[in-house]
Amino acid sequence: MRVRSASILLALFAFQLGISFVFQHDEARTIVCLTGSAWIYRGMAAALFLFDRERLARYLDVGLLGRDANRVTR
Repeated sequence: MRVRSASILLALFAFQLGISFVFQHDEARTIVCLTGSAWIYRGMAAALFLFDRERLARYLDVGLLGRDANRVTR
C-alpha cells in the first residue's frame, strides 16, 4: 500500500509540474487545473482520515507534537 500511495503522490506532483510548463502563459487554465488537483489532494486526505485513523493519530503525535515514538501506544 505504501508504494502505491507514494506512486500516486509522485504522479500528482509530476502532474503539477507538467501543468506549470504546459500552461505557462495561460494563468486562468493553470488555476483551474491546480484547483482540480487540490480537490484530489483533499480527497486523498479524507480517505486517509477515514481508513487509517489510528496510524494517522500516531503520526500526528510523533511528527507534529514531538512525542517519543517509543512511548506513544495506540
